[in-house]
Amino acid sequence: MSEQRIRDLIAKLEAATEGSHELDGLIWDTLGPVKPRSIHRYTSSLDAALTLVPEGCDVDMQTRKRYAMVADWRGRDHGVPLGSSIGVATLPLALCIAALKARVDQ
Repeated sequence: MSEQRIRDLIAKLEAATEGSHELDGLIWDTLGPVKPRSIHRYTSSLDAALTLVPEGCDVDMQTRKRYAMVADWRGRDHGVPLGSSIGVATLPLALCIAALKARVDQ
């Protein structure tokens, strides 16, 4: 999983107007086999997008602004933001973007 490949995927997600099976496949291909083994609807389902959040991290989301942030609180009194996204087409897309940014910045 190369950092540049993830950054290219993030750019595609930020430009998307809606979730799609094609984008879901790109996420799966970029990250390699993610549990479970079948391709999920990452870009259209919050439940599926949550599976992309790195272990041990927390998520903050706001529906109205289509905002998502992933932060690492492990062993700290305050969270360290690892990735965020605001104002993209849908909340699942925002969460996918934030989770992928967190994976790059971890």
